[in-house]
Amino acid sequence: MMFIKEVTPALTKWSVKVIVHEKTQPRVSQHGGRRHQQIVFMDETGHKVMGVIYEDDIDKLKDDFRVSSTYNISNAKLKRIEDKYNKFSYPYQWTINRHTLYHEEKSDVIPRSLFKTNFVNLSEIKEKSQPNVLIDILGIVIRKKNPRNFISGPNQHTLRDFFFTMSIFMLHRQKVVVLTLWNTVAVSEGRLIDDAVQPFPIITATALTYSSFFEGGSLGSTPATVITVEPPIPEAQKLATWRSNNMKTIVDTIGARNYFLRDDSAIPNLEGPYSTIADVVAEDKVDKFVIKANIKIVDAKQKFYYMGCDKCFSGIDAEYNYVYTCNSCKEATIAKPRQKMQVDIYDSTGNLDVTIFGDQCQDILKMDAIMCMDLHNAGNFISINEINENLLGKIFLIKLNKKKQTRGHTTIYQYIVIKLQLHQETAQQSTPSAVVRKNESSSTNMNTPKSAEITNMGAFKDGSPE
Repeated sequence: MMFIKEVTPALTKWSVKVIVHEKTQPRVSQHGGRRHQQIVFMDETGHKVMGVIYEDDIDKLKDDFRVSSTYNISNAKLKRIEDKYNKFSYPYQWTINRHTLYHEEKSDVIPRSLFKTNFVNLSEIKEKSQPNVLIDILGIVIRKKNPRNFISGPNQHTLRDFFFTMSIFMLHRQKVVVLTLWNTVAVSEGRLIDDAVQPFPIITATALTYSSFFEGGSLGSTPATVITVEPPIPEAQKLATWRSNNMKTIVDTIGARNYFLRDDSAIPNLEGPYSTIADVVAEDKVDKFVIKANIKIVDAKQKFYYMGCDKCFSGIDAEYNYVYTCNSCKEATIAKPRQKMQVDIYDSTGNLDVTIFGDQCQDILKMDAIMCMDLHNAGNFISINEINENLLGKIFLIKLNKKKQTRGHTTIYQYIVIKLQLHQETAQQSTPSAVVRKNESSSTNMNTPKSAEITNMGAFKDGSPE
């Protein structure tokens, strides 16, 4: 048996025992090119090599080369890598295809203890990071944002933001780290995080850049970034135990904080004229309004999401990731959860039941649609008391659409939030007063119910992993 550094193109027959250290999702480069998947192999001496699988071989080999499993690989094709693209001291990459000789080693395996991790502690990331040095992290994803695009020169870029923590201590001090995935990594590795079973998945992310753009720290992916969800390493297993024992605390702490209410201090307020809620109810000829109002969640048992078309967002009664042709947009699509929530808005003149969709729900709820879906499917309810306490005293500028629907001889109105913005002025708590709702699509009990706590999520334990 040989080691990685001994394998050169001059050899016609060779065999190396390796463990799968990292494995990306399939990718296509931003500027086109072949579909490929990267695998980092490591031998017993700790030396590493980049393996690459291309095109149709990716699907044929999808069940092999599992992270942390040991394989004997023989006679793979070698290709020299330019130094600027090479992550390791070994100058070649291995091309793995259906003709490559390999088999999984189940008896004489390489021990996981040889995995030498050097994760930067998220709470010390600002102090520990160095210029031009890529870093690796281990953490818990507490929020996932939808992809966004921007144009720089002739190129369009895709970005995806994820928010991380590692302890309740970090959450209490509002030290949350933002990881931005770019382009092909945003698409491939972002999907991997989306498909995670856990509501708050643990991941490792390697070869990241750091900046202090975000208060808690901002990380960015590079083409060499690899993400592993729920990695089978001791550090992650220890963090998973802590997560299980503190799930309720994580949810409640996130809900009580202001991490995710957008900072609108640099954004001009929605322009008036401003209407009151009484104006909105009385007006029958105008359908769009800007109002100043407070917000609270009344119905704790709502799902906080619906399943819909991934392209036009129209609803469908289907399972997650169901493939179908949408009746609304006529496009081939996939069923994905999208956030939807009913809230009560109120000012000194009255109150209304309104519907909020998408990212604006995340700004209030501190969870994305997939987290809401996972909790609902597990039979749990989101605790709303601390969320409402966080909203108490905050005045929002709300652009509202009043939709009129006639059913037979009955006219009903539905109120949809188009835009939501935290008011720049010092918020003062308004006292809601009763108002007769005219033909609303649903009624609301103004007595706020008791919080429905997260249950069956592990016993409460104070503290965090060392």
